[in-house]
Amino acid sequence: MVYPKNYRYYAMGWKAVRGVLILLTIVWLAKNLPAQEEQINYQKIYQKFIEKNHLLTLGDPLHLNGRELLDTRREMIEYLIDFRVKEGFQFHFLTGKDSAQMTLTLYHTPSQITAFGLYSAEKTPSLKFYDIGFKSYLNGQELFSWYDKYVIITTLIDTLESPEKHLKKAAEEFIKLLPKKKRKTPILDALPGKDRVEHSEKFYAHRWLDQDYFENIYYADYHTSDGYSRIFIIDNRTTASADSNFWRYHSFIKSKHRILKEDLKIATDYFVVDEPLWGKTILAKKNQIIYGILDYKDKEWTEDRLDELLSRLKKKKVVKSG
Repeated sequence: MVYPKNYRYYAMGWKAVRGVLILLTIVWLAKNLPAQEEQINYQKIYQKFIEKNHLLTLGDPLHLNGRELLDTRREMIEYLIDFRVKEGFQFHFLTGKDSAQMTLTLYHTPSQITAFGLYSAEKTPSLKFYDIGFKSYLNGQELFSWYDKYVIITTLIDTLESPEKHLKKAAEEFIKLLPKKKRKTPILDALPGKDRVEHSEKFYAHRWLDQDYFENIYYADYHTSDGYSRIFIIDNRTTASADSNFWRYHSFIKSKHRILKEDLKIATDYFVVDEPLWGKTILAKKNQIIYGILDYKDKEWTEDRLDELLSRLKKKKVVKSG
């Protein structure tokens, strides 16, 4: 076979181009494919926890899936389903000095924010909070702790004068044995700080303003001399449905209630409604984020808080600048 005069150079050039294409493909896959989740050996962590703290175990530890997970806390079934709890781990033990019976239950959710949603489902600002894991709170004889994708509940079965001492120690020692992780919850952290009721932040998986199509809702309560309001953020980035959901709710309100005419200094699309449950409410939209305030009263305060919220969302690159 007779090859063209410059065949060797063409072949070398094609090999170089192919090498660059392969390299670019590898880089793209590394950036865009989901990272394989680190597998945790709960049995090994459990053994270390028991040995390090010189505890007496009561029965074998349980690795929980499916119906077993739901049976651990019947009153939390709705939340366990909403936040797609993947698996769990539970064991019973006696504390060292007091020989009080305790239970530790771990719930593994898909992400840090779903873990926060499960953790915050029953919390109220009036409870006692601690800096254990990402955050913890005491509710009677139980301590709820949020750390990474996990919710750890330590329960004191026996009645003691100072239950928090035992509950806090158990949670702290167990969380120390989990892989070290940093908190990454940019939308939750974008909620404005001024006038916020401490520990009022929550995350809902779905349903807001009595509408099922609103999903991934973050909110916190705010208090001024005029009373309480609630600032919320709805994350539509995975479904790209912000436009349709925004105007869908506008049409719903317009057909049944009132769209109010209010001139607010807000640099995004917005409308104000006479919301049947909350009163005067504003909804605004930027990229794939819908945000707003329920039951707002003061115009200047509303503009300042929404400006602060949008600025935080831009800083955390949740929405684009401009």
